[in-house]
Amino acid sequence: SVDGSNNKVVINGSATVPSVKELGSRNSASRTADQTMAAWFWANDRDGTSKPPGQLIDITLTVSAQQNLSLSQNARLFALVAMGLGDACISAWDAKYDTPIDLWRPIDAVRETLNDGNPLTISDPAWLPLNDFTPPFPAYVSGHATFAAVHASIMEQYFGTDNIPFSLESDEFKVNTSLGYPPHLTRSFSSFSQAAWENAMSRIWLGVHFY
Repeated sequence: SVDGSNNKVVINGSATVPSVKELGSRNSASRTADQTMAAWFWANDRDGTSKPPGQLIDITLTVSAQQNLSLSQNARLFALVAMGLGDACISAWDAKYDTPIDLWRPIDAVRETLNDGNPLTISDPAWLPLNDFTPPFPAYVSGHATFAAVHASIMEQYFGTDNIPFSLESDEFKVNTSLGYPPHLTRSFSSFSQAAWENAMSRIWLGVHFY
């Protein structure tokens, strides 16, 4: 449920976590500088970026080089990753369009909560997400989260461990220079699952998905 008095999502009747209304707002006082950076780092939706699957291929390239894989090993790894990401795309977009859920995006939901059937929610007609545009398709499910989870699982199974550290650049910083981040800024991760979790959470911090 949603507690409209403090814009938090109520879990198990008592525990609360900040909602996208709070964390994903363009001028959020709750989102940390690191969360803001992560939100943009994983964005990769605009033209000129590799898009979410391409960013995961970049992770694969980076780890492959670190592990000194042979040609045949790379052939198998990249085939598994490509097939997995293809299946993830089909599953995610089936959920978006081939189900009755058709979940609205935060930019509509936060502004129009008077129409959501929940008297506890409070609308904010002036609310804007951190991102400067909203993907033009249903919010459920998150493509980023789906791609990232599948990729992390494949990488863990291939290498026999989740705990392989790596660092990565982002096309978003190269293309969207108005953000002010260095174009070759990297973020570092200790495991595939850590990167996947941050990738998924970044969509809340960017203001385009819900908890």
